[in-house]
Order: sequence, then C-alpha cells, then structure tokens
Amino acid sequence: MFTHISTVAVAVAVVVAVRGLCLRCFRRKHVPNKKEIPRIILDTDIGDDIDDAMAVLLLLLLHAKGVVEVVAVITSGKGNHQNRARLVSALARAVLVTVPILAGRQSSGTSKCNYMTAYPDIHAEETFPVLGEEERAWLLNIIADEHGKGRKVTILCIGLLDNLEYIQPPADSIILWLMGGCFGGFFDGKQAPPNFAEYNVSHSWMSWVRAVSTYTEVFIVPLDVAGLCRFPDWPNRLKECPVAYQKMYGTWFSSPELRGSLIIKGTDEGKKSSIQFDPCALFLCLHPEAAVVREMSVEVTDKGVTRESDEGHAVRVATEWKPEGLEQFKDWTLGVLGCCYRC
Repeated sequence: MFTHISTVAVAVAVVVAVRGLCLRCFRRKHVPNKKEIPRIILDTDIGDDIDDAMAVLLLLLLHAKGVVEVVAVITSGKGNHQNRARLVSALARAVLVTVPILAGRQSSGTSKCNYMTAYPDIHAEETFPVLGEEERAWLLNIIADEHGKGRKVTILCIGLLDNLEYIQPPADSIILWLMGGCFGGFFDGKQAPPNFAEYNVSHSWMSWVRAVSTYTEVFIVPLDVAGLCRFPDWPNRLKECPVAYQKMYGTWFSSPELRGSLIIKGTDEGKKSSIQFDPCALFLCLHPEAAVVREMSVEVTDKGVTRESDEGHAVRVATEWKPEGLEQFKDWTLGVLGCCYRC
C-alpha cells in the first residue's frame, strides 16, 4: 500500500521511562463525535525552518488525543523529500502515533536544509511513497467522501504549494489554510519593508495566485499575526519537548547558514524561541476566534507580494490578534506539549 505508517521502534516500557511519558495522555478519552473532529491534510516543508517541526509535533499530539484526525502529512519544499518525511516519522515515533506520510512533489531549486542532518543515519532505510496518481486519487476520494457527507477536509499548507497544485481538489470541497504573506506586519511586530515578499509566497507565487482565485474557502495566516509568536524562557520550555524535537531544534539553531539572521537574533542568544509561524497557522485553523479575521480582496503579484487590492480575490485574512489571542496561542501550545508529561 502506498501509505507509510510510521512504526513505534522502541519498547513501550523504554518510552515510558524516558522523561516520564504517560501513555494515558494518548488514550482517546472523551473523544467527540467523529463528524465533529476536523480532518486535516498537513503540507509542510519540514527540514528548512524549525517552526514546521513544532507544527507537525503539535498536530500529531492532537491526533493522538482525538482532537483532530490527520488524513496525511505531505512534505513540500525544494527537494530532499525522503529526508523531510523521515523527520515527520521521527516525531510520530516520539509521540507514539501512526499517520500516513507522503513525500511531496519535487520543486526545483535548493533547500535550506537547516536541520535535515538531525538524523543523518537513524532510520535511513525508511522510504516513503511519493505523491503520485494513486496517492492523489486516494486523497481526492477522502475529500469527496467528506464533501458528500456535508463536511470538508482542511488542507493546511505551511510551505510551498506544489502538492496542492498537483492534487487540485474541487474548488468548493475543501477548507484551505495558507501560512504566508505579509500585509504590513513583520518579524517580532516590526513594520515590514515596502512590498515585502514573504518566503512561501515569493517561492510559489503562481500557485498562490491560483489558490486565492480558485478555492471558495481560503484563510491566510500572514506574518502580521504569525510573526509575533515567540516563547520566553525557551531553554526550559524546550526541555518539555520530545528528544526528537530537541535534536531538530538544536541542529537548526546551530546551522551556520543562519548566523546573523533576523530569526536567530530575535532569540536573544537562545533565551527566546524561534518565531512559531506555522504553529500559529495550526492554532488559528482550529481557533480562528482568537484573531481578527477580515474578508479582504487580496492580490498576489509576480514578485510574491500579497496586498489588498480591488483587483484581488475575496479571501479571509487574520489581520491581527484579539486582545487575549496571542496569550491564548501560547497557553494552547504549551498545554498541548505539556499533556504528554503532566499526568
């Protein structure tokens, strides 16, 4: 079968012993009616920026607790898809869950690879099916089945949009969440430079044009809200995360290519976390009420700039946090992480 179900490679007794992990957290107690559980396809360029790894980790924990159902995790980005998929698999093993993992469509260019070396040899024998016609048909069948029941699968894209371009679900059959874009707010609350082209958009601008003009339910989580998401006291917070994530974060933080970057400078020499762009997108996907969400006419230029324009298409954009929204995000994130260790 094309879906790869990540296996638990260590004995349960050993996992329980490591960091006091309590398996009761992973039993699906008080699970809501299945039709109320969001079904999510996560499309992630894990392996480049570290916020993807946290978003994947949080989603897997929510899946384990029955809060969401992960239909599949698909890797995106510029190459290295088997390595990216192995990072997803490592996080799944760390929290004792099994989800389908697909290596995504190949994008041209060079990946930043900022933490793909976190696991240079471990599980190198693992290979994952590449998103092809069989996999596309499987995903479309799930989407169609849900749509036929009056529900919609959510596709959360926190990287480039090559996989969405390939799958091409019917326009009204999904809820599409996109992490990317910038409407004035920048990293750590600063004003963005004029006509700033955010990475996800600038590296797949044609796909963004088609996405905002094609799908009937599109939500954008831009830097205006996501760029504010850092955690203080990060060294202690990091200790609460699974070892697999700690290794990824440490490899990312030590990456020579990131020395002197705004993202690293903002950590205050490691005292604060990286900016949690993608966990913010996941949180708002599940709790949009925490932000001011406006319907805007959005245009995407060939330079990768997102802006409000009369020539644009109507989509919904999280323009700012509500008064307590950012703190709700932080509490939610730490609560999801802490559920593994506080039983």
